[in-house]
Amino acid sequence: MTRYFGGIKLGAGGLIRAYSHTAALGIANSKLVRMTTFKRISLTLEYNFLATVENYLRNKKIRVANTDYADVVTQELLLLPEQVETFLLELNDLTAANFLYEELGEVLIPIVISDCP
Repeated sequence: MTRYFGGIKLGAGGLIRAYSHTAALGIANSKLVRMTTFKRISLTLEYNFLATVENYLRNKKIRVANTDYADVVTQELLLLPEQVETFLLELNDLTAANFLYEELGEVLIPIVISDCP
């Protein structure tokens, strides 16, 4: 059996300092998050409405999880549950009701609340 050693013997005090420093660095770089429920919505629309809808999504800061560009555009959106009704009403006005949507369920997403001290 062969044993290789190339480090420095730290001793109990050195190990404590090394582990304490590493833990402090981890805590200093951590963030406090809140797990938030979002509704997953599949939105399908024609290309002639895409620019208008994408501009609306950017302005409202609505998260786009995925976009599929085929013969029509399908986007998976993440909305807070209280946003869904207003979103559908405003989208109805923007596209003259020329879209399809489907609710795909819910997902939990971590939202950063603040940096930890």
